[in-house]
Formats: sequence, structure tokens, C-alpha cells
Amino acid sequence: MSSQQDLFFYVGDGIGVEDLARYKPGGFHPIILGDVLPRPGSCVNDVTKRPRYRVAQKLGFGAFSTVWLARDLDEQKYVALKVVTEVYADNDQADPNYANFGIAVPQLQQFDESAIADYFADPPVIPVAPRDASFPKDTIPSYIAESVSLGSLVLANNCFPPPDEICLKIMDFGRAYWTDESVRELPDAAPPTIRPPEVYIYELSDNKIGSLWSQDADIWAIGCIAYQIKTGGQLLRVQGDSQYQFYQALRIGGAPPKDWLKFWDLKTFCESTKSWKRPVLPFFDTDKAWESRRPKGDPGSEVFLDLIRRMVTTEATKRHFPNKTSNQLSLYERSEASPPQATPGRAAGGNTAGPHILFPFAPQPTSIYPCEPAGTACHNPVDPTASFQQTVSSLPPPSASVEEVRKYIKALLGTQHNTTYDYAEEVAAKWRLGRGWALRELPADQFIACFGDDVGPYLYRDVQEDLLAEKRSTTWDAWAQSETKELYWGE
Repeated sequence: MSSQQDLFFYVGDGIGVEDLARYKPGGFHPIILGDVLPRPGSCVNDVTKRPRYRVAQKLGFGAFSTVWLARDLDEQKYVALKVVTEVYADNDQADPNYANFGIAVPQLQQFDESAIADYFADPPVIPVAPRDASFPKDTIPSYIAESVSLGSLVLANNCFPPPDEICLKIMDFGRAYWTDESVRELPDAAPPTIRPPEVYIYELSDNKIGSLWSQDADIWAIGCIAYQIKTGGQLLRVQGDSQYQFYQALRIGGAPPKDWLKFWDLKTFCESTKSWKRPVLPFFDTDKAWESRRPKGDPGSEVFLDLIRRMVTTEATKRHFPNKTSNQLSLYERSEASPPQATPGRAAGGNTAGPHILFPFAPQPTSIYPCEPAGTACHNPVDPTASFQQTVSSLPPPSASVEEVRKYIKALLGTQHNTTYDYAEEVAAKWRLGRGWALRELPADQFIACFGDDVGPYLYRDVQEDLLAEKRSTTWDAWAQSETKELYWGE
């Protein structure tokens, strides 16, 4: 079956917009904003139905449908319009009903169509341009619009229902199954943002290994969703093709079992990325990956990331589901009768108590570190010939104010540089980066302790990415020429 890349010049990512290859006879129905549905004579159940619902915005899509915000021109109200594919049209659960709506927002009815159109003005669109000029144009829309969030609209207008009036429901339109049932085919059931590694390898191995879906896969998916709800960002980076998405899932979950190697060769995959700006190296540093996902400025991120990491791990049987007892988050082992209390700690499995200051800093800019890390080759952005000790001894302490850092940089660089207060934050950021580079060889926990939990994890990630880019020209060849296959699996 041809992919959307084979059929069209421009495609989406399968997350913000649907798979264009699904637009075909019996598949998705071609719809654009402003259409009034059903079109005359297009309703298969009743060709006499007249147009009634004017499409305002796209709310989303799934494996068997697209969902739209529409205006009911008869009753003058907004409705959610779900347009299903032919294969799903006879399913008695295909249409939304009172049992599977997620949330009703009656406050939406106070907006007129022009207000909604103005709020979502100029939505991103993808032109649908077939590579083959003979492609049937009546099966595709002229463009694809990205989905919008009605939640942002009602929040921006301060008309979201109060928490005690909201009833949220997990909803499904017919593809859920009991755990003791055989899993039926689930095309497009798991978007890449929540898809676990065993589902990827199931597809890559032509169903020989891994699984289509399972209760363990549910735990992985819930962990990804919980992370996105709390942070507003995606846990999994899902750009690129399915193999790159698979690799990103493994970066978070950990190295795969060796028996997956015969169905997906990590070394070959990494070699195919050598021409990329950031080529993929054949190892998995899950600690670094999780540190880069740490929410900024959140004092509860230690416990939260520890909880999510126990849910999102490659080894499916070791995934733990959160439970709430006595207002405390806990994780239970499936084989245990009573759930043990969760232990707060770093996502990387490190220390559990509050901030650890491993390097003492005096309140004066002359503060020095107690020793020079072994093997550290220092790079001072001001004086490249300076030793490690000279570099760090001249830097202001982490507690220095932006104004103190500004004065320090001005004294070093001279008055020809613009160091007015308007640029103080930028100057401070450059100082932190230069200082972080000088300490780049430190272990992650020591590095983060130097800068604090609010800045440290992000600075460590940036510095390590720069360091990796610097070494990549020689590092990749060293990995590629290695005869120790275990190295390719992070062991």
C-alpha cells in the first residue's frame, strides 16, 4: 500500500493533521472549512437530506473519522460533527452519544461564528497536491487544516466551567476491548505521541515479535498523556519516519531486548543518519533524555518524573501504574497485595532529598572549586588559554544577581560591548553557558547541583549537546567500527 509520502508532495506529521493516504473511496471524506454538510445527494442512508451543518473548525481526527466544530443552521447552535469512514459507518458506537462525550461546554454557545473565526484566524493549512496528475481529485480536499483547541478559546475568554461543574470521561468509539479478549486489528490506534516500543517492533517484524496492544501498552500511553497534561509538552519526540520515532521511544524507555536486533538493526539505522545535522549515535542515554524532559521551575518535578519514568519503560512487564492512597502518590507492583509508597527521587534514579550543593561557593566572585575534575580540558570563552582553576575562580557565584553578572562581563569584554541593563538577561545566559562549558566533564548530578535545579538540567542538556556535536566527527566512526555489539544496545 502506498504511503502518503509516495502519493503527495506535502504531508503532515500524523499528529497535527491526518494521514493524507486515508482520503480515498471508503476512507476519509474530503471536507474544508466553510463546507455545509451533508452535500446534496451525498448521504448514503438518505439522499434527500438537505445541507444543515456548516463546518467552522477541525477538532481532531482518528483512525476512522474526522471531527469538526459545526454550526447547526436549523437549531442555531454548535455541534461536534463526526464524519466516519465507510468501514465504520455501520458500527453502532460510531456516532457520538451521551455515553461517550468527553466534556460539554455550554459556554461555547455564546460565541458567534465570526468571533470563533477571528480567534482561530489564519489556521495552518497543508495544500493537498498529488504527485500523479491523474489522481482522482474528488476524493481529496484542496487543503488540510490543523486541529484547533476549543479549550484555549473558552479559557482566553474566562468562560470555562468551574472545576466542580466539570465531568471528564475517558471516551472511545468502539475499539476498546476487555483484557481477556483477543486483540483485533487496531490500525492507527496509537498515535506516535503515546506509542510504546513493542508496538513499533510488532510492525517492523511483520507481527513476529512485540505486541499489537496490551494492558502494559495502556500504562505507557497513560504516562505519556499525564506528562503532556502537566507540562504542556510531548514526552516523545515524534518527528520523522516510524524508525526514528521508534528510536525516540527507546531513548526514553531504555535499550531494547537483544532479540529485537534481527528485526531492527540499530547500527544500520544510525549509519543512515550520518548526513543529518544531528546524526544518531548507536547508544541510549536514558538519564540524559529524562533530564531534558524535566519541567522548569517545578519543585514537584522530582516525584512526578520518577512516577512517569516507572510507567514509560521499554520492558513492558516492569511498568507500574500510579495509585492514589491517603492523598499520596504511590506505585504498586502487579504481584503485590499492598502498594508500596513511592520514593521521591531524580528521574535518573539519583539522590532523593532536596538540593545538594556539592561545590561550595563563597559570596564573592573570587570563589573557587575545590579541585579540577580529572581529564577536563577547559575552554574559557574569554581566555581560551586559561586553566580550569583560573577560569572558574574568576566567575561570579551562582547566587550572583543579573546586575553583578552584567558588571563582570563588562569588565572582561570592555566598554565597546553593549551591556546595558536591557541586555542583562542575555549576558547572564551567556555567562551561564560559558561557565557550564568549563564544567562540562562533571557527572550530571554534580553539574546540576552547581547551578541549581531550576537552571542546571537545561544547561546540562545544552552543554552536553554541544559537546556531543564537537566530538561527533570522531565518535561516530569509533562506534561504527566497534566489534563489541553490546555497545550498540547501551549495555
